[in-house]
Amino acid sequence: MDKRKKRDFRVLNNESEYEKKLRRHRMRVGGIIFLLFVFLVIATVAVILILKYRGYQHYEVIDEQKMEMISEAQFYDYDGDILKVSKNGAILIGTDGEKLFNVSYEMNDPIVDICGSYIAVAGSKASDVYILNASGLKGHIVLTRKIRAIEVASQGTVAVLTEDNGTYYINLYDTEGNELVEGAMHLTNTGYPLTMDLSYDSKILAVSIVDISTGRVRTTLNFYNFGSVGQNEIDNKVSSYTYEDTVIPRVVFFENGHAVAVGDNKVIFYKGNEVPEEDTCLELATVIRAIAYNKEYLALICEPKKEELEEGNVSEDSHVLCVYNSGAREIYREIFADVIEDVTFLKNNDIFIDRGGRGLIYSINGTKKFEGDFAESVIALASGKATNEYYILYRNRIQRVRLKR
Repeated sequence: MDKRKKRDFRVLNNESEYEKKLRRHRMRVGGIIFLLFVFLVIATVAVILILKYRGYQHYEVIDEQKMEMISEAQFYDYDGDILKVSKNGAILIGTDGEKLFNVSYEMNDPIVDICGSYIAVAGSKASDVYILNASGLKGHIVLTRKIRAIEVASQGTVAVLTEDNGTYYINLYDTEGNELVEGAMHLTNTGYPLTMDLSYDSKILAVSIVDISTGRVRTTLNFYNFGSVGQNEIDNKVSSYTYEDTVIPRVVFFENGHAVAVGDNKVIFYKGNEVPEEDTCLELATVIRAIAYNKEYLALICEPKKEELEEGNVSEDSHVLCVYNSGAREIYREIFADVIEDVTFLKNNDIFIDRGGRGLIYSINGTKKFEGDFAESVIALASGKATNEYYILYRNRIQRVRLKR
């Protein structure tokens, strides 16, 4: 007789018990899948953070395109491509070295403004305004008065400051040259307009006016609203602020509608998309040497403060980089031991710092992504598609490079 113990088999004819076992099985499988998903997310984030925050000291050239010798001109990062503006015309150069458009004109001392996909170019003390986008020429406006300044909005609207026999006028035009604001704002007996800026949606215009008629320097910053809010105001002016013993040579609108005025001894941030109001005023105890900005951030290059020099922490040759967001919050601050020649925001919010043949690239959070020497003097630098890829424009060639350790 077989004394081996027989296995006890049961038939699960209870439907509720079967469902419980099936549910437990599904939960176990679901838990395993969830854990695998969490692992993949963590691994992906870790890779992204490593690529984002790691530092590099070298780069390798992936490919290179020869170009015609670059003459005297101005260069701008235009959505990752490079815009060249000279007295003979505007050329958009792709990252492969190809000319994406070539608009010819003749003008001395061209004035350039870029907002979103639109570009405005005009000749200082001339009468022509050229409006361009990625496809080339979109409009050409011929005025009767001498142009002093231009600003373009993201949809192509252009604000033009003109002068005639000591009287200043501000008009807004569309790309076809139609006047959008009925009549002109006459700036008479109020001082000299130093600078202006137009909001991204073209609704608000800021104008900085300096006055020395009292024997002291004072700057008045006027805000004009061309929407329904400003229709019942004289000359559409909705707010105005005056600063004694201050010169304000730069006003900037951010994409969210906030604005900032950069003066010789203070930086003032404003909020309000209809009626701008002063929000934060930063008193400066130092000299600003250069500024850079994009649609979200402001960067200042300053000399070290007097107390920093007295403490011996820095030298007189040192420069300080401060970066702020549109809400006046300081993102980071960095001290450099020697002179900074130029600072530029790239398309991906990286900051390129030129120190005369030696370059640095910082991410917007203050992480130093690269510090190293370039082959020769850099004309312009643009960010590539990959996290650690960039395009370097030299006098007669453009290189696509990848950062490496």
